[in-house]
Amino acid sequence: MRMQKLFGVFKYPYERLFLLITFVGAVVVASVLFFAYFPATEEKARNEWEIQRLNAKISRINNFKNAHNDIEEYRRGLEENNARLKGMLPDDIKQSEFMGFLHDTAQKCSVSIVAVTADMPYEENDIMEFPMELTLRGDYFALTDFFAALDDSPRFVRQNDLSIKSYGRRELEAKISLTIYSLKNP
Repeated sequence: MRMQKLFGVFKYPYERLFLLITFVGAVVVASVLFFAYFPATEEKARNEWEIQRLNAKISRINNFKNAHNDIEEYRRGLEENNARLKGMLPDDIKQSEFMGFLHDTAQKCSVSIVAVTADMPYEENDIMEFPMELTLRGDYFALTDFFAALDDSPRFVRQNDLSIKSYGRRELEAKISLTIYSLKNP
């Protein structure tokens, strides 16, 4: 009854047909938008984001290749750096080797090692620490050369405390606390 009233408003049959075609067209357009256009737009956005991500990755690879034209030379440099780092933090504490280094360095720099007081090595976070205190004598320039050589040591050495006082007319006496490190317990 209501449909008849609704469709009864139209005097001519083509008006009803026009309404039906408009309704069906609206449903088709809504279906195409909902099931085809919107998902395709979302997929397109995902693809564009993925393209941007891959382009950034390609750019990083190209930058790396441009920075390292000779990959063999780069590999050798990495191996040398790895060996240097292994020397800085060896698998064993190598106390005697480090003491020999201190002795040789002191002789080269004309510094006298007056005393070496070593504490017991201890482990902290899978790293062995070996603290020691050195008492050195020499003139100002000899001591600075010794400290510079200690900084340039092939071994990682942390200089904790340093005190310097005069000793005699031309010499200084320096007390320095050092810590050397290794990966394992000796």
